[in-house]
Amino acid sequence: MMPFFLSMNLAINRGILNSDKNDSPADALVNSGTEPFDYLNKVYEHLNNENHVFQTLNYEELVNLFESKGNYVVLFGGAWSESTQANIGFINQVAKEYGVDTIYKFDTKLDGNQFEIADSSNPYAYKYVDVINKYLTNLNELLPGSESVSYPAKDSDGADITISAKKIEAPFLFVYNLAPKTPLL
Repeated sequence: MMPFFLSMNLAINRGILNSDKNDSPADALVNSGTEPFDYLNKVYEHLNNENHVFQTLNYEELVNLFESKGNYVVLFGGAWSESTQANIGFINQVAKEYGVDTIYKFDTKLDGNQFEIADSSNPYAYKYVDVINKYLTNLNELLPGSESVSYPAKDSDGADITISAKKIEAPFLFVYNLAPKTPLL
C-alpha cells in the first residue's frame, strides 16, 4: 500500500492527476498520456514495425507456454545475435503474410546481454538443459552435430553424471505443439 500511496502523491505533486476531471486516481495514472515502451522495436533495428507479432517471454512464461496445449510459434534469439537482428524483420513480415498473430520470443541470455543459461559454465545452465530435455525432445534429431550445454548431477545411486542438451543457435524459429495425440482422418 505504501508504494502506491507514495506514487499517488508523486503523481498529484507533478500534476499528472488533474483534480478538474472526475477520473479516479488510478484512471488518471493510466491515462496520463505516456506511451507504452516497446522494447523489441528499441533493440531490433531491423524490426521497423510498431505492430509486430512478437511477444517476449521470460523463463517462467516459456515453461508455462510449453505446458499449454495448442500450437505456438516460438523464436529463440536475442538482440545480441547478428543473425536474429538481420532476420527479425523478415520473420515478422512472413508471419503477418501467413496470418500468424503471435511469435513468442525467448532469449537464453536472460538479461539480454551476458547471463547466458545456454552455457555450461553458467551455474543456471540446468534451467536451459532441463527445459530443452523436457519440452523439445526431438532437438537431437533436428541438430545432430551441434554443440551441447551440460551440468553435473547425481544419479539415483549417488554417482556423478552429466546431463546435457543440444545448444540452440539463434535465431531458432519453430512451431511447438502440445496437443493430445489424435489420429488423422
